[in-house]
Amino acid sequence: MGPPPAREHERHEQRNKERSMSGVKTSLAIGGACLLMVLGAGGMSIANSARGRVFAAAPGVQAGQAAPDWTLTDTDGKSVKLSELRGKVVVMDFWATWCVPCKVAMPELERIHNEMGDKGVVVLGMNAWERGDPAKFKKQAGAHYRSTVKADEVAERYGVAAIPTFFVIDPEGKVVMRMDGLVGNWERTIRDAIAMALPKG
Repeated sequence: MGPPPAREHERHEQRNKERSMSGVKTSLAIGGACLLMVLGAGGMSIANSARGRVFAAAPGVQAGQAAPDWTLTDTDGKSVKLSELRGKVVVMDFWATWCVPCKVAMPELERIHNEMGDKGVVVLGMNAWERGDPAKFKKQAGAHYRSTVKADEVAERYGVAAIPTFFVIDPEGKVVMRMDGLVGNWERTIRDAIAMALPKG
């Protein structure tokens, strides 16, 4: 003997509501797609954000700390080692092709690359949690600065909880700025950090 028709109708409505809410959450995740929590073993959960901003303090490497060394491969298949860039100011940008705010940041990073490359500033894309073709994406976006690939583990070591996340590292290998997302006047924040990191005189 089944449940009364009214109760069965209520259960049916509840199931439909749950399915509807699940669909809303999925669309929000895909729409923002730039806040994430690394769950280990390459897993992640995604939450909605219009600008990729972190709303909770991110753990990991912070300003004033030494930047952990790493070795990765770039989009041309060449090896990149952070410690080999000592003596230069390094701007690291953790990004992915599916992240809209990451694409928004690319023109400014390209300008920094073009304007300051001969002043000892190195812009490095740190492609992580990738679903697409970063080399093709960079080319289409007109970004000529260097980018590593498969930087997931490095991102975890640095405590990256959102993309884009930026680090500015001074010539001695110390982090002078960390910024999670496109926060406020983010272009000026990056440039001010670079100016602070560059040797004086």
